Amino acid sequence: MEERPRPPNVEPQYIVRIIENYFSMREVDVTSISQLPSYEDKNYLFAVVTGDPPAREKYVFKISNIHYTKNQDVVRATHAAMRYVAEKGIPCSLPVPSTSGDDLVLVNEGQLGRAAAGSDHIIRVFRYLPGVPLAEIDLDPRLLYSVGEIAGKLDVALQSFQNRALQRDGREFDLEQSLDLRAVLPTIGDLKHRGIAEKILNMFEDHVMPHLPQLTYGVIHGDLHDLNILAQMTAAGSYELSGVLDFADCFYSYYVYELGTLMAELMPKKKDPVRWVCPLVAGYQHTFPLNATELGCLYHVVLTRLCISATLCHTYYQRDPSNTYLLSGVDGFWELAEELLSIPKEEVDIIWRKASLDTSFHEN
Repeated sequence: MEERPRPPNVEPQYIVRIIENYFSMREVDVTSISQLPSYEDKNYLFAVVTGDPPAREKYVFKISNIHYTKNQDVVRATHAAMRYVAEKGIPCSLPVPSTSGDDLVLVNEGQLGRAAAGSDHIIRVFRYLPGVPLAEIDLDPRLLYSVGEIAGKLDVALQSFQNRALQRDGREFDLEQSLDLRAVLPTIGDLKHRGIAEKILNMFEDHVMPHLPQLTYGVIHGDLHDLNILAQMTAAGSYELSGVLDFADCFYSYYVYELGTLMAELMPKKKDPVRWVCPLVAGYQHTFPLNATELGCLYHVVLTRLCISATLCHTYYQRDPSNTYLLSGVDGFWELAEELLSIPKEEVDIIWRKASLDTSFHEN
């Protein structure tokens, strides 16, 4: 597995300097700059004061992991996917072109306030998408159905998007590469959790890999979770979805993995999670119908995604113990995996297949 050291922390004055020099944005409010949670990049929220009377426009300043400096074609491909999806009517946070007209700016670590020039990093500025992340909202069945629906609509759009750069080999979160995790299972210190991971990978090898040729394949978002989907409060006092963030993990994979990823990210810490997630399954199936083989694999795909997320969080945390964000959801992943393993697959299959045919959430 490739080492991916995170970018350095950057003081506000260096962020302002780069924004002004490369994006021609003046009147940046230094006091507005705040760091946002991130898995492997560094993201900073900031505001620019414009107009008369003055108005504040928000943006996100992103410093990418040096892995992407060597893979700029991938970054450009994700931007193309975002614009393509936005044209299909799905709001997402689009990149702001620099003064050169390019979405990407390369700066060295000296320009970021480091003592030495060091490595080059890709800098981007994204438009701020209004809303609050789902992580801050109590998801009722109606909204949960909408989450599944927007994920399905996203995949309908992405299914017709083509870009060779997104055919990424050796990608750590790739469902097809799941068995490679066996090499890093020793990073899981808890022997019980390590045993759960081994069991899940064995089940994936036996029950999903033989069916891969029957699974629908194409470009997926790859990282749908409760921090990457936003909602806004309406005048009626209810939440409506307002957009999707972070296409950095966009790649070619199986669409059942898109749904399985979203389910694995939202189900932890929920009472009766198998039934709780049913509106989401219904919403996705309503807009992007999975075939019988895919629905039959869903139980194992959810478990495999839980295993991937928890294992890689342990691995990355060992590389960078300062990034405590990595461990924020790990316990929930293991608890959910253990709970799912305690329920016969046949029982879960019946519940989720029934949910996939349920139109009552849509009618409500």
